[in-house]
Amino acid sequence: MPIVSWNSLQGFDHRDRLSSRGVGSNHFSFRSGGRNSFEHKNKFYSLKEILNFIYRAKVFQLPQNQQYLFVFRLLFLATLLLSTGLVEGQKNVPTTIILIRHAEKDTGDNNPGLTEAGKLRAKKLITLFPNAQPTEMYATPYKRTFQTLQPWAGVLGLTIKPYSPESLADFANQLLKEKGKTIVVAGHSNTTPALANLLVGSDSYKTLDDNEYNKVFVITVVKGKGKGKVIEY
Repeated sequence: MPIVSWNSLQGFDHRDRLSSRGVGSNHFSFRSGGRNSFEHKNKFYSLKEILNFIYRAKVFQLPQNQQYLFVFRLLFLATLLLSTGLVEGQKNVPTTIILIRHAEKDTGDNNPGLTEAGKLRAKKLITLFPNAQPTEMYATPYKRTFQTLQPWAGVLGLTIKPYSPESLADFANQLLKEKGKTIVVAGHSNTTPALANLLVGSDSYKTLDDNEYNKVFVITVVKGKGKGKVIEY
């Protein structure tokens, strides 16, 4: 957390008064205590408490030049406090990552597409998450994964981006750094649960059976840490 030192106030306590020789001489340091609060002498204060202290300190009884200096420093403090709160808030914005195995595939081809049943399942994804607004979609470079996402991507006007199933660790690190997004990823019976495990940081999910096409892994990431759940469709 950012720490700032500043010779401004004569101790942070509502019983204190400002020095007649200046705007305080004691060393005053604070650090962020979360959104709209900071710490001084191991105690957290809200912005309301700060303003209450300013009122009780009788700032406007000081000479005018000292008032200007104090107000300038107060504005600096307020700006820093608010910006720190915004940064802390951005760190807490969750990202939702929806991991899907491709739908039912044809056989007898090295790069098969979807069967009719698979195409119907792919269309179900549009209604499975009616309130979700994905901002990005990824698929391995195979027909079956791209075709699984195409109906949903078409409705949203998104371009499906390829990713390598052989570099799952790097891809997981990329996803964990995202903030405030909803991302959909299509993979395979082995890579989808493997990616889910990388995102949650544990071996929670096993490889899917060949006939398991109905499981979706939903990972919520906050501060770079993922928590998962599995739904069926």
